[in-house]
Amino acid sequence: MINFYLDIARLTNPTRLYSDYLKGGLSDIFRCNFLDSKAAGKIAADIDAKDYSRQELYGIILDGNRRLGASEKTLENIERFKQPDALCVFAGQQTSFCANPMYVIYKALTTVKLARRYQESLGRPVVPCFWMATDDHDFEEVRSANFLERSGDLKTAKYEPDNDPSGFPIAGIVLDNGVHKFCEVVDRALIDTEFKRPLLDSFKEFYSPGKKLSEAFAGVFNKFLGEWGIILIDPNFLGLKEHFKHIFKKEILEHSQTHVLYEQRSMTLLNNGYHAQVHKTGENLNLFYHNPKRLNLAINGDSFNLTGSDEKYTSEELQKTVEKSPDRFSSNVLLRPVAQCAAFPTLCQVVGLSELAYFAQIEPLFGFFDVPFPVVYPRAGMTIIEPQIKKTLYKYELDLPTLKNNLERSIGEVVEKLFPSEAANNVLSLNQCLNKDLDGFAEKMKDSDPEGYQHIVKYKIHLDFELKQLQKKLKSSNKKRHDNLSEQIRRASAFLFPGGNLQERMISPLYYANKFGPEIFKQIYDGLEIDKPVHSVLEL
Repeated sequence: MINFYLDIARLTNPTRLYSDYLKGGLSDIFRCNFLDSKAAGKIAADIDAKDYSRQELYGIILDGNRRLGASEKTLENIERFKQPDALCVFAGQQTSFCANPMYVIYKALTTVKLARRYQESLGRPVVPCFWMATDDHDFEEVRSANFLERSGDLKTAKYEPDNDPSGFPIAGIVLDNGVHKFCEVVDRALIDTEFKRPLLDSFKEFYSPGKKLSEAFAGVFNKFLGEWGIILIDPNFLGLKEHFKHIFKKEILEHSQTHVLYEQRSMTLLNNGYHAQVHKTGENLNLFYHNPKRLNLAINGDSFNLTGSDEKYTSEELQKTVEKSPDRFSSNVLLRPVAQCAAFPTLCQVVGLSELAYFAQIEPLFGFFDVPFPVVYPRAGMTIIEPQIKKTLYKYELDLPTLKNNLERSIGEVVEKLFPSEAANNVLSLNQCLNKDLDGFAEKMKDSDPEGYQHIVKYKIHLDFELKQLQKKLKSSNKKRHDNLSEQIRRASAFLFPGGNLQERMISPLYYANKFGPEIFKQIYDGLEIDKPVHSVLEL
């Protein structure tokens, strides 16, 4: 295994906000520099000043993780969580099919590395946690998984249920017989390896009719990452939303103030040349109501109504419903981190590019809800170079950023280096020079040696024909080699940057587990870099 690192800006076009944050700036927006070793201690002190219902949460997450098939290491971490000085490092994602894409794995393993680092530096228990965004209702975003064929072409498996669950929280999606076809497509997409059959047997057990989509995700997650003891947190664990009630109620009562804070911060970002990730009007609360679809709660005069519905509620009615049935509510993207950090002693939140922008907008809300604001830490990223692709990269000395951003340029540079275009043109020049010399020689013999002159004329015609044939053959050979080379480079690009995107944003971890076995995740863990904001490249 060989590992090296690249500046992420050479592979993508990150936002100015993200770029400045990676450089260690924006501490006025995020309260600290994420690379500052002292930042965690300050936030830990803020957390220590608050009361958390660790014992109650312990019972909830222990029961929930046992139901999801947690590993022994995870159960050990849950025991450590209930210690009075325990802290959490969180990441999160929607519960997609096959834990697609790879950055789900990178996010999760980043929490493990950070938890171990903070535990050592602070001298207290720090556990890695992963928020399963089961309240999310964007079914289209989670229904597919991508794999690479031998050619480098993308193969997509898409779940087609009998009834469209769009608009319903993922927590309520139960797999039907359509999952059989999904599994068949996955089976065909995976190449035959020694790991395929046992992997597919487990996979089909997770993804079977009657299982919840969130449970299937947890099964895959625990199979791949169980040894690292990451605690899964599902907001729909029985009893967990009891611990969000005070956040929900305050949002209903004082939404006008939370919206002002959101608007002010958004304007500050825009005025400083940054972007606002979330755009919303003041009418919509930062809460959804499940009825059973996930619907926006909007202010309508002195009452609240559900988007697309005639149902209306007073503030008092909503608060009573929150008190009695908190499971009927869920936070939007702006309020969700606040609710999480209010319930859990969250020292650090691992984020991707979009999530970083959310946190820039919601930082003022933490103060308003009296919730400690965590270290916001960019997730580690990685590109995996498979052995056959590594050969192509080294053979042609390809530069990864150029390959990602300008494939045709990469091909052109290699072709020009290995097969100079002037080779065939040199034959033409040679033919012209020889013809000129032969013409002069023939002219001198025309009168003195007519027979010799005729021989020269015939030879000249023959030479001209042969050189033109040579020129054609050189051009044909050059084209053939050019085409073969071009195909090799395009294939390498397809494996490294499928669809022109970073591999981590496209390919399912199931693809790598099948091809390289479960040890691949240990190699990934070892190769991920968290000490500096770079993109890891792992050569297998």
